[in-house]
Amino acid sequence: MTFEQAESPTVKMIGEPQVTEVAETKPAPSAGLTSNPFKEGETKGDDWWRAHIPDEFKDHSSLSTINNFSDLIKTTVHSQRLMGRDKIAKLGANPTPEQRREFLNKAGFVVPESIDGYELSADGIEGVEHFGDLTNTNTLMKNLMHKYDIPKSAGEGFYKEFIATEAKELAEQQAKIDSQKESNLQLLQKEWGPSYEHNMKAAIRTISTISPDGSLLKSIQDAGLEADLATIKAYASIAPLILGDNLDTSSFERQFTMTPQKAQEELVALQSDKEFMQNYLTKDDPAAHALAVKRVTELHRIANPE
Repeated sequence: MTFEQAESPTVKMIGEPQVTEVAETKPAPSAGLTSNPFKEGETKGDDWWRAHIPDEFKDHSSLSTINNFSDLIKTTVHSQRLMGRDKIAKLGANPTPEQRREFLNKAGFVVPESIDGYELSADGIEGVEHFGDLTNTNTLMKNLMHKYDIPKSAGEGFYKEFIATEAKELAEQQAKIDSQKESNLQLLQKEWGPSYEHNMKAAIRTISTISPDGSLLKSIQDAGLEADLATIKAYASIAPLILGDNLDTSSFERQFTMTPQKAQEELVALQSDKEFMQNYLTKDDPAAHALAVKRVTELHRIANPE
């Protein structure tokens, strides 16, 4: 290196400001909506942002209500707010009753804290009278609803539908029973003729005598047998034995449905009944003896009509 090529030393003064030249850098254009899809001098319209929509989303129905870029921003912000509001955690595989209840309540399906929160009413339901007292049924339903975390509105709606359906079926069953009763009574009227009313009263009086508290008659009615042909005939047939002097036998023996032939057959059959004949022939049991004698007397009168 020659003397001329060497740089002369620079003397810097104390306090002299330092100047540093910084090269100017330009930010690289970013992708997305910040880039300009238009050419130089081209005017941007309201739909300029649509050019940036990926092809698979261009025809999506959710974009049909967005008319400009401002609408797009508002919709995006609003959606983000909704996504962050009252998030409901997914239930695990075996949630506790408390966790299930909390989950349903957050989802808007309110589960009452106790069974008293359910308001079950069958008012206005056609045919509900066939159920009788629904107190026990309602308590059972409430306990089941609360046990399985049934929401209040769903439980009460299910209850009304259940009662209405059952009431309809019960009404149909009752109609069939009533029809069958009417048919049976008509058969009895035809078979007994003028004796019908008398024999029916005798059967009812017999039942009431056997069970003064009414429990037997109620059991027969609950079983739907108050118009059962075999049941009515059975109690009417033993009326002379049960009612004794309380029965107008002179009327009964003429009007009773047993024919002379049947009376004679029964007399023969009773002779083979050791227990009956023991009561009839001896007075070891005075009450049984009296009933046996009464029965034989009635059968003889029927077997040998005037």
